[in-house]
Amino acid sequence: MSESSIQLQTQATAVDTSVSLDSSGRPINFHVSSQARRQTKYKPRFAEFSYNTWDVCRYVILATKTVIPMDFWGSKYNFQMVMQRMPDFSPPM
Repeated sequence: MSESSIQLQTQATAVDTSVSLDSSGRPINFHVSSQARRQTKYKPRFAEFSYNTWDVCRYVILATKTVIPMDFWGSKYNFQMVMQRMPDFSPPM
């Protein structure tokens, strides 16, 4: 038997640059998990980013309370009057 006809596991085979090998010379298979595959295929729809009018008004009211000092409104009554009319400030569609 010829020495060239037998290849031991520890000997490296012909070099193939398209395949990554581990330290023992075996090819490394990169498997993508099904969860990762689902996430890459999933694209959010525009409707998922929409909010109803009440959520937007509530956010504006809370932001206004936080940013604008109460002295600006003159009294609590004035502030409440403006906040009650907040839904009317939305542009027509």
